[in-house]
Amino acid sequence: MNNVNRSYTDKQAADFQQPVMIHLISKVMRPDGPTEEMELYTDGVLYKKGAVFYLRYREEVKDIGPVDHTIKIQDGEGMILRKGPVAMRQPLKAGASTEGTYETPLGMMRTLTETDRCHVRWHEEQGCGHIDLGYHLYLQGQDVGWFHLNFQLKKAH
Repeated sequence: MNNVNRSYTDKQAADFQQPVMIHLISKVMRPDGPTEEMELYTDGVLYKKGAVFYLRYREEVKDIGPVDHTIKIQDGEGMILRKGPVAMRQPLKAGASTEGTYETPLGMMRTLTETDRCHVRWHEEQGCGHIDLGYHLYLQGQDVGWFHLNFQLKKAH
């Protein structure tokens, strides 16, 4: 029998659902301030349906409450969805500008992203992988900054 290390990208169809441990490192480079870095450790679920990966998790946001996140991604394009007291629908496409929305209790605002990173990889044999997103975000035409989200994923036991 051939010992093959299977690694899934967006080109292979093998549907699955896998509980995962998530280590998110988020960096925000503001146009007029210092770089902000945040780390989050949480549990979630990674799904694969056809060529598309979905990562779902919940984050407890200070002074806001629980926010449910879904990252839908295949190499080169994706979508960030947030639901809860704040909601976001932000399409991403590497090398392109995309419009989305950001909703708060005060109302809805338009977003624009210029995406330069949108990558996913899952190694089934090792039970680990990552999602790498990088984009410049504008809110109602105002420069918010450049965001880099790096999700390190590990199969939960």
